[in-house]
Amino acid sequence: MKRISLLTLMICSAVAWSQEHFTGISTSDNAGLMNVMLNPAAAGNAKNGIYVNMISMSGNLLNNKIGYSDLISGKNFERAIFSGNDPANLRLDGQILGPSISWKIDKWAFFFTSSANTQANIINLDNSLGNAIVNDMIDVTGAASILSRNQRANGMAWGELGVGLAREVFSINGHSMYAGAQFKWMLAGAYVDMAASAFTGKLSVQGNNVLLTDASARLNFSYSGSLGDDFTRIPNYMDYLGKPGGVSTDLGLSYTWKMENESAPRITAGISIKNIGSVSFKDQNSSSNTYLLNIPDGQYFNLSQFKDEGDIKVIEQRLQQSGFLTVTNDKQNFKVKTPTLFILNANVKVYNRFYLGAVLQQKTNSETKENQLNAQDVVTFIPRYRTDNFEVFLPVSHYQISGTATGVGMRYRAFFIGSGSVITGLLNNSNTRQVDGYIGFRIAI
Repeated sequence: MKRISLLTLMICSAVAWSQEHFTGISTSDNAGLMNVMLNPAAAGNAKNGIYVNMISMSGNLLNNKIGYSDLISGKNFERAIFSGNDPANLRLDGQILGPSISWKIDKWAFFFTSSANTQANIINLDNSLGNAIVNDMIDVTGAASILSRNQRANGMAWGELGVGLAREVFSINGHSMYAGAQFKWMLAGAYVDMAASAFTGKLSVQGNNVLLTDASARLNFSYSGSLGDDFTRIPNYMDYLGKPGGVSTDLGLSYTWKMENESAPRITAGISIKNIGSVSFKDQNSSSNTYLLNIPDGQYFNLSQFKDEGDIKVIEQRLQQSGFLTVTNDKQNFKVKTPTLFILNANVKVYNRFYLGAVLQQKTNSETKENQLNAQDVVTFIPRYRTDNFEVFLPVSHYQISGTATGVGMRYRAFFIGSGSVITGLLNNSNTRQVDGYIGFRIAI
């Protein structure tokens, strides 16, 4: 397995890639398709008749060990990510929203969206195991034990083509309710997943080799497309245009309170469930195999042979050849569950042109299960100053992995830009474990 510095290179080379994309702008009442990506019912209360998104990009890199100052000071990333007592968690998640359009006709609204998506994760990786493979047991003397936990590393690239509609349910004295849905055709690009459940074992160093003994685990190796050939090559995480692989659904309700003589709502609120569905991988390079690992005490498996390997098939083959694996399930085609999210959002007029917004995002699936995309729980509060052509906002978020962060964003007419963590990064960069940003351009007609 190639050293984690390759993942660092991928992070630095790509657009700064969280499932809460476009933090701050997505709750503006004049953001067009950004609102729709948060809640499909928002298309029904759009201020203008037609919105066209030209291109927008959003992303987030976060972890639970390394601060922003560590990244810019050149601190040894490989050692820092596997330090301390907590298991290592690292997420890279990005979205490019391509040409998209929404239009409103009387009580109905319709929209078409297109997007390209990238995700890479290290989830609950045991520090001893990470140090053994990546750092040759640096800072560990004698022997170390792998604690029993579910852990995995995975990555995926995919595209989405969505169609949706929203309709006004009722409108009484300025109080309006809308319902909406979006159906997204998933394009299965590339996928890789290495998962270990209830992994226990003992590690030791002999010469230049790191050895594993007295070990047991349930292992799963799943892959498809270009990531099945090399999960360390950056362009493979941008392999968006794959075969149609299923449908994912978004459902939502949206409420507004707007007086007839006012240009903006006093209250906008919504509830949505996003990403209900899965992606099927069926190409010739697809495979999903499950094994039981059993290495008796006194017998050894050399982990150092994975140090420079980026092909999951080679890793799987070497484990098979060791004689320590028993196959329990193997199949060529498999499905990856999309990260179903429950979202509450609101934007309230406090005084004159000042607003306060909020977003609660809660994932509904377990992040340690095999063959599923991941998301995190996020709570965000968004003070905002808004005019028709200009607005500025300060999102304050608490992320499940990286903790609390404060950012800033702005919109001027059709252009918007922002970050959910830049202020914390500048003022307290030693504790900021997140780097994110977004930029976009849309037209209102």
